[in-house]
Amino acid sequence: MKTNTILQFDTVKFVSDSKNLLSYTDELFMRDVDTTTGEVKSALYSSRRSNHIPFELRIYVNYRSRELKIEFSSKILLGNYPHLICYYNFMECLQNINRLGICKLDENAIMKDCQFSKLHITKDIDMKLTDDKLNALNRLVGNYRRYKWTRYNNTGITFVSDVQSIYDREEIILYDKETEILLNKNNAFLSMTGKRNEIKEYFEGKTRVEMRLEGKKKIRNELKILDTSWNSLKMVEDNPLLRQFNKVFTAETVVEYPAMNNINDLLMYNYVKSYNGDLKRIEQSIKDSISYKSRGTLGKQMKKMAEIAKRLKMGEPKDNNVLAEIRGLLSY
Repeated sequence: MKTNTILQFDTVKFVSDSKNLLSYTDELFMRDVDTTTGEVKSALYSSRRSNHIPFELRIYVNYRSRELKIEFSSKILLGNYPHLICYYNFMECLQNINRLGICKLDENAIMKDCQFSKLHITKDIDMKLTDDKLNALNRLVGNYRRYKWTRYNNTGITFVSDVQSIYDREEIILYDKETEILLNKNNAFLSMTGKRNEIKEYFEGKTRVEMRLEGKKKIRNELKILDTSWNSLKMVEDNPLLRQFNKVFTAETVVEYPAMNNINDLLMYNYVKSYNGDLKRIEQSIKDSISYKSRGTLGKQMKKMAEIAKRLKMGEPKDNNVLAEIRGLLSY
């Protein structure tokens, strides 16, 4: 079985044995102490509460449950940040944590026993994410009721399934990485790397595509693995980002315009076209104008209009090319 060359992560969280935290700097950790015995029950370091480092890092140890939980972003790689977290540099991530002066980890022991509970699977592709492409992606969502979209930090767009539990959620994010890396919030990090210009140059014209997996069960199911150890992750042969993209967006099809059998067909076709195939707006417009006693009746009409909208969308070469371009870039 070959090592996966596609699987990369922007953020990871894992659980290890508490004994693998060999030591830590007292003043940087918040400790929970048993007032009766003086025993340290747990200790927490969070970069959000400290000015020590300008990126995400969270270290939590619970001595009673014997668990060590660590979460960090690929910025821990500093000058190698563009590489993202992958099979080849996970040890480097742990070594860089040790170099920060926050704590001392047993790197080798963690490599052997860690189990991941959060993964942000990520790929940076050579594509400029223009407004036209963002609008095309919004129009081409396969199931507009299942997947809701929101703007992502004013640099992209998030498509997420309409469920409450983060452990059942399906999500894919596309955003302009060239614009995002230039935001003020990244200035301190770029200065810390010593490679500000090289990193900025690397992300020119790049779009970041990301999916987020929360919980061990979700990770196992999505990646089709028996456990969430590092050894299991490195052997994944699937391409989860491409698979998730194909779940959210309409599959490419041969365009066949709907037959106009009667005046109602023609009116429906023109109505859908007048809203540029935006099914959310169409449905709301109908609800505002007509009182349907049966939700099923409206559902049948919307199903017909969804088919018309799909064919209209796929008939637009610009839109069709966006899907084909992204699929191609995610395939290798």
